[in-house]
Amino acid sequence: MSVFHLDSLQSIPNASLLTWLLLASELKGPIDLPAGWNAGPDSAEILDNLMLTRGWSRFRWEDILRKPTFEFLPEPNGPIVTAKLTDKRIGQPPRPMVGYLSMPGTHPELATALSKPDGTLYFHIGSFYGNRNLIAQTNNQIDSNARLEIVNPWSDRFAAYPLPAPAYSLDWSKQLLQRSINAQAENAYRSADRHRFSAVTEDTLAFYGTSDLSYNLDDYTRFVTLEEVIQEFVDNVRIRRRSGRPHFRVRNALFNVFFDDDPLLLIDGVPVFNADRLIEADPGKIKTIDVVSHKYILGPSVTDGIVAFRSYDGEMASVELDPNAVAFPYAGLQLHREFYTPVYDGLSKGQPSIPDFREELLWAPDIKTGAAGKIIQSVYTSDLTGKFAVVVQGVGRDGLPGYSLYTFSVTQ
Repeated sequence: MSVFHLDSLQSIPNASLLTWLLLASELKGPIDLPAGWNAGPDSAEILDNLMLTRGWSRFRWEDILRKPTFEFLPEPNGPIVTAKLTDKRIGQPPRPMVGYLSMPGTHPELATALSKPDGTLYFHIGSFYGNRNLIAQTNNQIDSNARLEIVNPWSDRFAAYPLPAPAYSLDWSKQLLQRSINAQAENAYRSADRHRFSAVTEDTLAFYGTSDLSYNLDDYTRFVTLEEVIQEFVDNVRIRRRSGRPHFRVRNALFNVFFDDDPLLLIDGVPVFNADRLIEADPGKIKTIDVVSHKYILGPSVTDGIVAFRSYDGEMASVELDPNAVAFPYAGLQLHREFYTPVYDGLSKGQPSIPDFREELLWAPDIKTGAAGKIIQSVYTSDLTGKFAVVVQGVGRDGLPGYSLYTFSVTQ
């Protein structure tokens, strides 16, 4: 549902959900006045002729049987971050290897991907909102010559045809000036109200679910080194030294024996493959330690347990990143902006008068009716006078589209 001001600059749109689903989507190119094709006694014959000349007519079996290719993958479950792996020595893709993409913070996320023969990795990080800092890396203990680069997620090609220059009549100069004044007034007096976003509910559960053991270090005596913390009271985890280097081992809860290989070590959701860097962390900055005491499979990655450290501020407790890791900002899903409409009731009496020059009174894209198919939607007019349009369109439970238009006038 949309309620907006009508003038020479904004008229009632010719197209609607109804005309798109029933006509325009089946035709090639733009259609002038699509609603007018269904008016008059000869509309059925006219529509048949239109579909015969401009509608769908035939298909080629070769196009249908050919495997489709997509330059940009669909993202139904959140952004897909694309990266590229090359061997620094030869400049060619290395053998397939696992990459890791982390979103550090108080509620970290982790995604893994196996590189394609051409070195491409597709990380499905899940849904996240706003701008976040991500960290991509590979296990440099396996191959230190792999170089990882992030592929630009935005298309760098522009349309082949130039856009036409805007054509404004000189008779619209007063309306353009008035609209500019209205917009400036709205930005001056209602900027904070017009830029409000719906609260986002974050999933606070870690990607591995509920850990087998969890330690809140504030409940224990603090030790000087992180190695002492592990040895003294973290059950099911041992640190063993081989050639002077530390190696974590997690006890397999199923068979009550320690695994032979290293677990997945995490600090605020970021994998750490060099245990020396983690051992040197200040235990005073660590808030909790989670232990997963069984084999864990995350995409192509299979690890002998997980030991996840979380700091107080989500800043990785000053643990140094691997030199081959790539840290970069990434724009996630856009926050859902709340459409602002003031409420003028008895409670607002006596408040200082604030100009209200809204051109669009209401925009509600997700109205859901009750069991009887009805709902009451309230809207307050602004200080502008003139003609306003109310456009309501949607799809019913039976899949049939509907469209309705109503106009009203506001006088001084």
